[in-house]
Amino acid sequence: MNIDQLFNDVPAFANLRDSNRPVWEWLKVQEKNDFRFSLRHNLNKFGSLTDGQISAVEKIIKGSQADASVGNAFAPLFKVFETAKSNGLKRPIIRAGAVKVYPAGESSHNAGFLYVKDRDGEYLGKVSPTGDFFRGKGVRDDMIDPVYHLAEDPLGTAVRYGRDTGDCACCGRELTDPESVELGIGPVCKKNFGL
Repeated sequence: MNIDQLFNDVPAFANLRDSNRPVWEWLKVQEKNDFRFSLRHNLNKFGSLTDGQISAVEKIIKGSQADASVGNAFAPLFKVFETAKSNGLKRPIIRAGAVKVYPAGESSHNAGFLYVKDRDGEYLGKVSPTGDFFRGKGVRDDMIDPVYHLAEDPLGTAVRYGRDTGDCACCGRELTDPESVELGIGPVCKKNFGL
């Protein structure tokens, strides 16, 4: 049974469609997402979702609608990483403030997503290709604000990072060349990331 048949013909899914269309639409999206998969499995197995599960999805939808009001807020960031990969970079990373952002591996369970970690490598969350930000447990707004700044202005944020730290936001190397120091980013990285 394909996913359209599942969502239209299986009674539990059809009931959800009739009672809570936004949650039904969110569950129907086919992307690698453990939470969506788990909820679809539970709905199929138990015939309904719990109030807590419904509430969690509604919070996710509400958060993504805030981003959708300005389009996919993370689209510029995805474009930067696409450019870096097309220029041959196998593991592109951009640092911003106290975070680093990089694409999930192609064989990863979250292929197509961007991972967000702090300087020490602690997981803060991930961004889906549609612009949904899934935070790690206990992650506060101030911890992930740099990601939003990076998405709004990739070059400006990378330059600020370089000037604040003395290191290139992309490769992490110390900026020593006078041109690089003045630019706040290495010219090779600037070109490779399309900044």
